Amino acid sequence: MKKDNMGFSLLEFIIVLGMAAILVGSAVSFTGYLRFSNSKGCAEKLYSGIDKLQITSMAKKEKKLMIIWRNNDVYYYDVYSFNGATVSGDDAMNNAKTTCMGGTTTTKLGNSSLNMKYKKSDGTYHTLANGDYFFIGYAADGSYSKTYTKTEEIVIESASGDGMSYTIKLITETGKHFLK
Repeated sequence: MKKDNMGFSLLEFIIVLGMAAILVGSAVSFTGYLRFSNSKGCAEKLYSGIDKLQITSMAKKEKKLMIIWRNNDVYYYDVYSFNGATVSGDDAMNNAKTTCMGGTTTTKLGNSSLNMKYKKSDGTYHTLANGDYFFIGYAADGSYSKTYTKTEEIVIESASGDGMSYTIKLITETGKHFLK
């Protein structure tokens, strides 16, 4: 009885290499897709929150304030309702910050795989670091409150620097907003 113990052929080796290349290629593209979906999901969630903020402000004829912040490398937002309070300006923003940050209605937007920045009134961009926050405020007529909304653009991008970014443009005069 003769044992045929020759190993494997060159053709079998090439087929195995081809299959491994396909698996590695799909794993790399899937990783990129996950990063893409994280920044896209964050932008869509924030855009949806701004929509709800505007609708409820107009429906209830009251001022509302959205606070967006970063804490422990996680981005969040929450909405503060004035409910007839007479505070305004810095007092209102301090009340919103104290009430919302870490509250039970807080919505998580994304983690450290993202960078979020907003365009300041002087045209420069400020990237949110841990402990930073900014506001978007709506007046009862559905326009942006210039007292509280100090930005016209929010940019959400992948922290890896791969060029995946989404921009939410706020049109302060009309209260409209667009996701690009």
